[in-house]
Amino acid sequence: MTVDKPVKTIKVAGVRSAVPVYPDGPGTVTLPIRATAPGEAKVLIGYASCSATEGCTIPVADRPVAVRTSEDGLSFDAP
Repeated sequence: MTVDKPVKTIKVAGVRSAVPVYPDGPGTVTLPIRATAPGEAKVLIGYASCSATEGCTIPVADRPVAVRTSEDGLSFDAP
């Protein structure tokens, strides 16, 4: 996985260790995947967010994202 922003650490109330986060604002995370044939697939993603002033949100795990592979590449189905 690669990210176009540098990781920084913040202190969050109630958490003993510094928490690694990316800077506020948009960022792009890239994780290569490979399809063996054209068709539909489901990718499961997870994420969380933390703020030095607002604390952390409840992490999201295994959120399904529908994707479609073709000879032209990868596309996401509209929600």
